[in-house]
Amino acid sequence: MRGLRVKNSPFFLIVRIKLKAGSVKEFVDKMPSLSASFAANQFELLLAGIEEKTQNPEILHLWHMPSADQLLKGMALLADYIPYTEIDDLILAEVQDLGTPSQSYINLQSELLRPWRARHGRPKGPRELDRYLIVTESVKGPLLAEYGARYESSLGDFNQKNGWRLGQGLLRITGELNRVSRAWIVPKNLTLKKAKEILKTAPGVDCVKQRETWVHFYGEAPYEAMFNQQPRRKTAPSAGAPSPLPPVLI
Repeated sequence: MRGLRVKNSPFFLIVRIKLKAGSVKEFVDKMPSLSASFAANQFELLLAGIEEKTQNPEILHLWHMPSADQLLKGMALLADYIPYTEIDDLILAEVQDLGTPSQSYINLQSELLRPWRARHGRPKGPRELDRYLIVTESVKGPLLAEYGARYESSLGDFNQKNGWRLGQGLLRITGELNRVSRAWIVPKNLTLKKAKEILKTAPGVDCVKQRETWVHFYGEAPYEAMFNQQPRRKTAPSAGAPSPLPPVLI
């Protein structure tokens, strides 16, 4: 059995947001006002989804962060940033979990992120938005490394067989123990029943506590691509130097 190697592993932030009733459109319209600030601080929005249901859908964000420390710094500085406070007023509840890749960490960060970033290199202009299947599984503790190894070796074949894309796992390092979340891009006509049937054939399925699996569909939020058109800056501006960007978090 191979161990999980997480030294120098990238950090991801999984955010679930519950909005006030009737606030989805306003939230979607206001989110682009934060894109420059997050880009300047190397926060990369890999996925933004709106849950597929009729009333009070949940918003889900998946961020790549330069370090786990960045979350605390970011929340502290954004608290006084007016565009952020306007968005915060629309939120009833927000849950944030840190994650790291669930497979054995043998690749460079650029290789791990390439499948996500490739989506945002598409031509600008109108296009059909993606549809996401978000799956969170509770893995049996002693089988966690085995689970990651099976996905690492078989995810490509599983995706090709079912017409799915992405699906790289994120092991949550906060919140409930041994929880792994995955985000797939799936066909528009995929039903929840069919998705659950397919997941029974997924790599490492016998490593999972089936009764605790969480499965939901999300539609791509229109602002997701806007965030990834912003250049990411590696360093903060010099002290006293004027900057056209909103607050830098680092």
